[in-house]
Parts: sequence; C-alpha cells; structure tokens
Amino acid sequence: MYKEFPKSEYLSSISKRLANELGFYIELIESNQHSSGAGVGFWSGVRMIMPVIEAVAEVEEMKIEDFMGEALGIPVPALTWRMFRHALIHNDQLQHAIYQDRTINWGISLTIGGGHIMMHDHIGVDIKTLYTDLQTYLEQKTQEGDTSLVKIAVGFEYDNPPDDILKELELLK
Repeated sequence: MYKEFPKSEYLSSISKRLANELGFYIELIESNQHSSGAGVGFWSGVRMIMPVIEAVAEVEEMKIEDFMGEALGIPVPALTWRMFRHALIHNDQLQHAIYQDRTINWGISLTIGGGHIMMHDHIGVDIKTLYTDLQTYLEQKTQEGDTSLVKIAVGFEYDNPPDDILKELELLK
C-alpha cells in the first residue's frame, strides 16, 4: 500500500522525525557527560539512523552505499553499511569484517566535530557527524522545493493471510 508525497515535503518530515528522535537522543547523551563513552549506548544511534538513511536513499533513487558515499561522505560506504546496519538491525552485536589475513574492526562514537575514523583496518562511525551530515543534506533538499511525487510504502494489505495472522486479525475485531 503506497501513498504519494511531494518530495521536498516528505524529506522535510523525515528531517523533523529524525530531530525528534535521534536529535533528542544525542542531546540527552551530551547533557549527561560520562568520563568515557563506555556503556552509554551509542549503538542505539546506529539503530535509529540507518533505517532513515535507507529511506532517504530510496526517495533519492540511489543505492544505499552510493548515497552514503556521495551524500554523506562516508569513505567506505559498502563496508560501513554491512558492518553497522546489518549487524545492529538483525543482531545485537557489531561484527568485524574478515578478509584474507585482515580483520576490519569497528567503533562507534558521539563527539562534537570528531568525525568518522576510517583507516588502518578500522571503521569508526561518529553518530553526531552522521546525524549532522544527514540533517544538512535533508535541509538542502527540502529548500530545493522539489514538488515531484514520491511513492512511499505506508502499509501492507493481506489478500490471503497465513493462519497465524488471520487468527490475530480476528482477535483485533
């Protein structure tokens, strides 16, 4: 089930939701500084922003990795996407990438102006940088005022639901 939205309007709504969710989360962490980031919960920031990146890439009709590289300046976007998004959406543990005799390690930070660290077999994603870069992109695209319509999935329709879903639908009457 799809609904059409003017592109700039839809990107603006994504920006507002992102600010209300991840922006608020970042503010909370920054207002409760710890002596180290250990145990603060930066992984949640990845879990919040990666689906948004995926949605924006889809609206822009770009491969996710291309969007991350071109629009967000991630130097190794394909590896970053697979190591961070897949691992933390489908799992509860970040995963290393292993190739031949090399192990690519990961890190997550939340700093002001620290940026991403991607070198020497290490991918370090800075949540604040990723958030700021995505918000900047969304603001620029919103200001362009593109009124072309984008088709967004807003639901799904069951024609012939499996028995367990059918049973639960009946419970909700």
